[in-house]
Amino acid sequence: MLLNGCASGYIGAPAFYVAVDGSANATIVKPASATVRESFAAGELQRYIEKISGATLPIASDGQAVQGNRILIGGPERNSQTAPLMSESEFDVSVPGPEGMMLKTLDSRTLLLAGSSKNPDEFERGTIYAVYEFLERPGMQFCRDRKTRCGYG
Repeated sequence: MLLNGCASGYIGAPAFYVAVDGSANATIVKPASATVRESFAAGELQRYIEKISGATLPIASDGQAVQGNRILIGGPERNSQTAPLMSESEFDVSVPGPEGMMLKTLDSRTLLLAGSSKNPDEFERGTIYAVYEFLERPGMQFCRDRKTRCGYG
């Protein structure tokens, strides 16, 4: 399955595949100190990508080195792999107030799914909303043959 680029962070972004022919082509990266809700968001993403594509994406901690495509769960204040790609101030300006969320490709290998960091507990709900929004975007569909590409392109 091929997703159409709805979370593209820049025009002309290259294809970003999270699964190809039923095999994982990305890693979900959550904060090392993930809250229950952040862990739930990562698990939901993994579960639904598997249902959609047949591929089980691995889940890693932000303290682990990850090769290839990655889906970062949490903004720069929560995920150490997000911080080098986006400043906290840029994130805070870009994400609307309470329960806001961000879906953005940060480079050719990185998709960010994160929630607002303005008040306690908001980033947790916003992050869950970002995951569900990603899964509901046009182009995400259940594939019967599971021999297609799943990603943005």
